Order: sequence, then C-alpha cells, then structure tokens
Amino acid sequence: METELEITGERFVPGQQGEIKDERLQHYRLAQLFVKDRAVLDLACGEGFRASFSFRIVSGIICRLSRLIPVLIRAQIKRTLRRIKNWFRRNPIAEGEQQLCWKIKTDLSQPLVTGRGNLLYLSGWCFHTVKRIKRLSVMVDGVPHPVFNHSLAEPEAVGAQSQLSDHTGNSLISGFWTTVPFEKVDAPREARLSLRATLEDGRVDEAQLGTLKLLPSEPLEQRIELMPWKADALASPRVIICMATYNPPLDLFVRQIESITKQTHDNWACIINDDCSDAQTYEEMRRIAAQDARFSVYRNPERLGFYRNFERCLKLVPVGASDFIAFSDQDDEWYEDKLASCLKEFDEDDVQMVYSDMDIVTREGEVLAHTFWTTRRNNYTELETLLLANTVAGASVVFRSGLLDDLLPFPQMHDADLFHDHWVACVALTRGRIGYVDRPLYSYRQHTNNVIGHVAIPAARLWSEYESLAYTWSLLVGGRNDSVQNLAHLYHTYRTIPVRISFIAGVLSLRFKDAPAKKRAVLNRFVRFESSLAALTRQALKYLLTRRPSLGFELTSLRAALGIRLFKSYFRHDRNQLVAQMNGSFAHAQAETAQVFDASHADDP
Repeated sequence: METELEITGERFVPGQQGEIKDERLQHYRLAQLFVKDRAVLDLACGEGFRASFSFRIVSGIICRLSRLIPVLIRAQIKRTLRRIKNWFRRNPIAEGEQQLCWKIKTDLSQPLVTGRGNLLYLSGWCFHTVKRIKRLSVMVDGVPHPVFNHSLAEPEAVGAQSQLSDHTGNSLISGFWTTVPFEKVDAPREARLSLRATLEDGRVDEAQLGTLKLLPSEPLEQRIELMPWKADALASPRVIICMATYNPPLDLFVRQIESITKQTHDNWACIINDDCSDAQTYEEMRRIAAQDARFSVYRNPERLGFYRNFERCLKLVPVGASDFIAFSDQDDEWYEDKLASCLKEFDEDDVQMVYSDMDIVTREGEVLAHTFWTTRRNNYTELETLLLANTVAGASVVFRSGLLDDLLPFPQMHDADLFHDHWVACVALTRGRIGYVDRPLYSYRQHTNNVIGHVAIPAARLWSEYESLAYTWSLLVGGRNDSVQNLAHLYHTYRTIPVRISFIAGVLSLRFKDAPAKKRAVLNRFVRFESSLAALTRQALKYLLTRRPSLGFELTSLRAALGIRLFKSYFRHDRNQLVAQMNGSFAHAQAETAQVFDASHADDP
C-alpha cells in the first residue's frame, strides 16, 4: 500500500523519495534565509536610507546626468572601469611580486677592448611588474649613463609575454638599447654595471648586471715580429696586404695569389688569416702560399665571421713594420699596377686612404661591366653621405698604417651587421681625405660564395616607405594577428640602419675629439640620429632634394623610427587588453596541447 508523506505542503510517493526530497529540503532552507536577508535589507534600505542625503545626490543628480552621456562614451567608460577592476584583480601587489625583470642581450662575459676609446652597445629589455618605468640608466661604477631609447615595443617580450611574470603588460614596452662610453685604459680593469629604473611613482629599483672586463688591447696567441722585406727595396713604401679567407674556391684563390705576386710594386708582404676553413682546404691554402716567402698564413681558434676576421688580420700587423696596408679578398684578380697606382694617389699627407674602380666579371672571367658605378653614384668626399651608406669596396682599399690606432678595435654590435670597408672609410674620411683612382684596378668576381657581391640595391622611395608605414598602422588599428611578425621585421630594419648609423657616429665621435669642427658637427648630428624625428626628417628631405648616393636610407630610417614609435604607443595604450588576449590564447593553446597529449596517451598502460 502506497503511503504519502507531506513536507511543507508537498506530497511524495515513497518511490520518489531520495534525491528529490533532498533538493526540496535544501530549497526550503535557502528560501528561509532569503526571507531573513530581505527583512534585513528592507530595514537597512527603508525610508530612512531613501531619505538620506547620499541617496538623493546619487538618484537625483548623478543618475540623471549619466543619461545625458552618449551611449558610446558610456560604453567606453564601462570598459575603462572594467580594465581598472581587472588591473587591481591582476595586480601583483597583493601577491608581493613587485620586482624589476630584465634581460641583457649583449654578452658581458666578453671583455671590451677600449683602444683610443670605445662604446659598449647594450640592448635587451627591462620592465617592472607593477609600475611603468619613467627613466632608465646604466650605472657604471656608480656613475649613471641615461638610456634615451627605452620602453620600446619589444618583439621578444611580445612573443613570450604569457610566459613572463607580468600581468600589467609592461613587458610589451620593455625594449631598450644604449651605448656606454669607455675612455682609453692603460691596464686591464673591471667595471661594475647595473640597471637603475626610476618608476612612475618616483621609486627607484636597481638590478646588478655584473662586471665588464676592460682591456687596452686584445691579446693575441701569435704575433708577427718581422716581415720578409727585401733588403734592396727598403727605400720604397712597405705595404702589408691583409687577406681574410674562409673556404675559398681553390682555383680562384690560386689566381689571386698569382696576381699579387705579379705586382709591379713588389715591396709587399701578405698576411692571410683564415676563419676556420675546412681542414683540407686550409692545408691546400698553406701549400699554395708557401711558394712565396712573403705570404704568412694564420688561423683563428674559432669562427669569427668576415668582419672580425679582417679585424684580427689587422691586429697581426706588427707595429711600425709598414707604411701602408691593403685589403684583399680571397677570390678576385688584381691587375699588375694595382698597388703602384694607389700609392701614387698619396700625394699629400692628409690623404689617409685610396681606393679604385673595378671590373665586374663572372666566375669564368667574362666582363659584365667596366665600372662598379652602374646603379649609383660614387662618393668619397662627404662624411654625412658616407655615414649613411658605404661606397667603398674593401678589396680596392689601401690606407696609411698610422690609421690602425684609430681603426682598432672595430666597433661591435651583436644584433646588426657591420662591414670592415665601411668602418675604415668612415675613419679615413674623419681623419683626413680619401683618394680615388677612376679606372678598374682589379676584377671583382661574382659567384655564389660572395659575401656581398655587386648587386643593384633598390633605393628607397617616398611612396613605398609611406605604404609600408601605412601598412604598419593598419595592422595596429585592425588588431591583425601578423602585427608581431611585422614588428620583428621592423625592429631588424631599425637596428641595421638608423641605430647602426648612430652607433658608428658615436664611436667616431669618441675617438676623434680632435677632428675638424665641420666633421665634429656631422658626427654630433648623427650620434642622436635615430632619436630625433626632426633630424630624421631633415635627412629625408636632403635625400629627396639632392638624390645623394645614400640608397634612400634616410627615408628607410624615418619610416623605421616612426613605425617603432607607433608600436610603442599602441602597446602602451592597450597593453592590458593585449595581455588578456595573449594569456587567453596561451591558455587555449595549452588546453589544445593537453587534449592532444591525452589522446595520444589514451591507450598507454
């Protein structure tokens, strides 16, 4: 016989007891609590509350005024308030995570050779987990060196933001680069480096970077003490030829060696410095060079790259052992009068360097052009134009050996390519004048192993640079996903053109404090070249008006600097929203990865 049970007016058949009965009991208890709470609220918010001054202000004035605000503005205010709420929710202050996070991309374990003076190029990123950085300085033994280029949009931080301990988005505008000057040192010593950040609330935080070893000159494992000069030729100028090699095509290497030995000016010696070629190739090079005692072959203990390989070759030159130094590639072919014709141009003491034109030939020797200047004009008189774009080919260069003190050590940038011939030409023109032989003195071979080669570099155009900048703007406004990739490409252009130019001008300015006033003024303008939009605009206008042979790098520099500033403004304004999007994407990617992992291991025992 079925029995009915009554609970608060509800009847249940015994078969329906169980979960339904429990839920009803829970619902009844919650209803009772609601009645009690409602009574409390009615008591607290009754007529006394409604008659209060605060309630009348809010309901009578603020609520009515809010209705006058347009819907779009109200929506923006709501979003702003929501961001503030989320910022406090994510703010690490409550978690005790206030700290300065940083990364230095420059290898400080490598000593800095000062020579007559040198710049340490420092780049990386630095941000505070709570506050925005207002000022950043590099401290050297307690002395501050301001970082003018900080809080830049940082490609590395953008790509890895979700893995950083940053919920404020400050890491997105954490990039920086700077140069720290070091004067000549007489003995090795160490300098203590740190980063000092002044935050927007006035607090100061500091991070120790470590110590940097400073050297007056770089010690070499082997030095050349004597050169094999001919006893009956000491009255003629002594020329040391510096050839940098790396896996040269041996047939072309043989022809280059033979062309050097046939020079009409025979008072020369050649230092061949190899950059870790294959063992078999290196041994064959030594065998070929051993046929003439004027060749000396050396080998780097580790691979350096062509830029530092030429530097090391110059360091092997004995002090005071020569009058002139010439560069040589490993695969060209010199004409018999190359050295003699260049030496004739050193007719005055202020001529520091001479270079020549060349024939452009194929690997087999077929002449493609009887001049290098098929795509642009030559320049060897204007320092400003030369700083922007090089016009000197290294294999054509002969310079006074007294220039070595100014040249060494070569400037070093870890994230941009520097070129030995451009550096030597800038040093020579800052120190004095450059001479030019207006006819080909050697064959410049074009083949697949050329480091640079003779290529027609398209000059920058105003419209194309404008289109590129407009594309960058469209990415940011539209929130396109490929904006990060575009930022990485833009950063590469920014470092390799305007930043590199400023860096080279900075080293020259440090080493040539006695340069003529006109050249000092040029160097000073370019030291802060990329930091000043006014300076960038002036240079761009000069190019448009004069079409000087600078490949339009002025326009490219202006576009890169503006693009970097666009990204910086965008990330600074919307960093909280970007962080939320990136963290969501990262969490989604983690979930998908976990699903794939679980599915792949579903059948594991």
